[in-house]
Amino acid sequence: MNCRYCGAQNDEDAIFCGQCGHQLIDESTALVLHSPDGTVDSSTPTIADTIPSISELRSNELVERGKELCRNRRYEEAYSVWEEAMRCNPNNADAHYW
Repeated sequence: MNCRYCGAQNDEDAIFCGQCGHQLIDESTALVLHSPDGTVDSSTPTIADTIPSISELRSNELVERGKELCRNRRYEEAYSVWEEAMRCNPNNADAHYW
């Protein structure tokens, strides 16, 4: 299965991309919800949309580590950790805020 984010080839049974860490989605098994009239409800997220990727989880861990360093007045280390969090997940607002 190819990753839709980076294009890397992964095993068919892989859940996460070995290259970028994003969750791999098998469109044939993704949850699809239908409206009462039988049409696909595209406004409802699939299961895959609700599970964070490894890079998102790692970014969240780094943000928390940075907060702890900041509380201990280790500001330069905290700044470095938050930079790494932003590299893992540029969309992590907490990494940018702190």
